[in-house]
Formats: sequence, structure tokens, C-alpha cells
Amino acid sequence: MVDSLTEKGKAMCSLAALLEYPGESFFEDAERVAVILQENRPRAAASIRKFLANTGEKNPKDPVSEMEELFTRTFDIAPIVCPYITAHIYGDENFDRGRLMSALSSKFLERGFAPGAELPDHIAVLLRFAPYLDEEELTELSELCLRQPIAAMTDSLRDAGSPYLYVFEALQTTIEGVGRHD
Repeated sequence: MVDSLTEKGKAMCSLAALLEYPGESFFEDAERVAVILQENRPRAAASIRKFLANTGEKNPKDPVSEMEELFTRTFDIAPIVCPYITAHIYGDENFDRGRLMSALSSKFLERGFAPGAELPDHIAVLLRFAPYLDEEELTELSELCLRQPIAAMTDSLRDAGSPYLYVFEALQTTIEGVGRHD
């Protein structure tokens, strides 16, 4: 059996694939996420299956382009939610955002983590970073950086009726177990 930290970090990291711009393997990746979550996070896996049931069916000939459009409407152009956690914690115009992003960048470098092209406070980047943290750091990341922004994003997605609500519900379920024995 995988220890709880490894399982939680792996679960968080798997969800990152659904919060990045969709590629050709998006639906296969989503199925893989549901499988990863099923054993230890069945509620989160069920949410991912709801997400899959509510996406890709409008345009069966080109479901990936449908996901690209949904992703853009949700996170990029006139977004329903801002995927950058510092905007939720500090607001748009606050110098503390830069300090936190700098601290995250330093921690990424220290751990040998390559964040890619996104800013360090992008939700998907932070989720991919989760397996690089020990239990105390993972709990700190969840409590100080993720829990409140994810709750705000979930509320916005629920209000908008977005299928991405199910991804964020899975994320909330996964985060709830961090730092606790579940």
C-alpha cells in the first residue's frame, strides 16, 4: 500500500492535467485521473466521471476542440474563474502576490521542480508540485494557498453551471484529506 502522503500528492498531481489547456489526450488523461482517484478517493473519482459525462458530447467529431473552447471560456478569455491563487488570496493589485510567487519559484528551484510556462501560482502548477512536498509542507500549501481559492473557484463554477465544477469538487475532496488521517 502506498503511504498516505504519496497517495495524496499523487492524487493532487493527477488533477493538474484537467486544469491545463486540453491536448489531444485530454479525455484519456481524465479517465486516468478517475482511475488514480478511485481506490483512495472514490468521491473525487465520481466527480471526475460526472465531469466526463458533461463534456465532449456536444461535438463528438471533435471533442478536444470543444474542451479547448470550454477551457478558454472558463479560465482565459473573460474567465469564470481566475486560475491564479494569489489573485484569490490577495486581490489583483497587491505586492504580496509577487512575494508569494517569488517564494514559490524559490521552493520549485530548491526541489528541482520545473513549473513550465505558467506563473508559479497557477493552480495546475501547484498541484503538480504537491508530490515534491513533505507532509507538513503539503498541509501548509493546502491550508494557506489552496483551500480558500479552491472554495471561491468552486462557488463561481457552480453559479455559472460550468462542468469544471466537478473537477473542483474532486479537488476539494482530495484537499480535505491532506494533513489528516482519512
